Amino acid sequence: MTLAESLRPGDLVAIVSPAGIVDASYIKAAAEYLRGRGLRIRIGDHVYDSWNRFAGTDRNRAEDLQAAINNPEVAAIWFSRGGYGCGRLTGMVDLSPLAKKHKWFIGCSDITYFHSLLQNTMGLTSVHGPMPKAFDRKGAPDNGVDMLWDLVSGLWPEYMVEPHPLNKAGIGEGVLIGGNLTVLDILKGSILDFNPEGKILFIEDVGEYLYHMDRLVRGFKLAGKFEGLTGLIIGGMTDMKDSEPHFGQTAYEIIAEAVRDLPFPVAFGFPAGHDLLNLPLVLGTEVRMKVTSEGLLLQYNT
Repeated sequence: MTLAESLRPGDLVAIVSPAGIVDASYIKAAAEYLRGRGLRIRIGDHVYDSWNRFAGTDRNRAEDLQAAINNPEVAAIWFSRGGYGCGRLTGMVDLSPLAKKHKWFIGCSDITYFHSLLQNTMGLTSVHGPMPKAFDRKGAPDNGVDMLWDLVSGLWPEYMVEPHPLNKAGIGEGVLIGGNLTVLDILKGSILDFNPEGKILFIEDVGEYLYHMDRLVRGFKLAGKFEGLTGLIIGGMTDMKDSEPHFGQTAYEIIAEAVRDLPFPVAFGFPAGHDLLNLPLVLGTEVRMKVTSEGLLLQYNT
């Protein structure tokens, strides 16, 4: 897949709001952070808009994203936040300018719609990582933001994650794909769906009932979305909810049981998703994962 060029001082970063209403304070904090790294900022015309639950109408949100795509000076597009609304824009945006000049697309959660659009229809990479909304949390930017902007500036990390009792040992190499499990499930059978063959799948989620997690994972297995994978990395399963009667398993246990019989390494507890620490992952790139008693070693084959 095609990789965007590393950022340099003076490059232009566009901030756009594709989904829910944003708070101006964390957009301003994020912009100030980027200026401190020597980057220029272009905030979308409708970033602070409000229409129903969204940051402006579908058309206005799509216009901001399209303007960032079309602008030849923009080197990276940083989505202000995730949340419901991204999927409403996927058919409203023309990605063809990216074939001539690819840009970094950066975000997580429902930004998985755009990750899937880029990887599965254009063959382009993108970054699953923290967004400006991270600046409304205590500790920002010490939550993956520094590592994110180091990465897109050419300093590729190597991750070593502590062992988890549900891990399955092994070595896998392949193209890293994935994102939010609920969104990936919604996209099954669509043009944005992924082919699992030769892929290392990353998944995370937030705020789901445990029985629904079981439904998602079992549906994935029935649909063959685990077949042909060379590895599985599970990030945060944050604020999962139980019901009456109790489901009896955690989200990690649900996943471990479903993939127990499949022939690839599995690593739980990768610090990415909706928790405070959200390490960046470049989706669409070749990676190598090694799971041992010492934990997960994840390396980019760049």
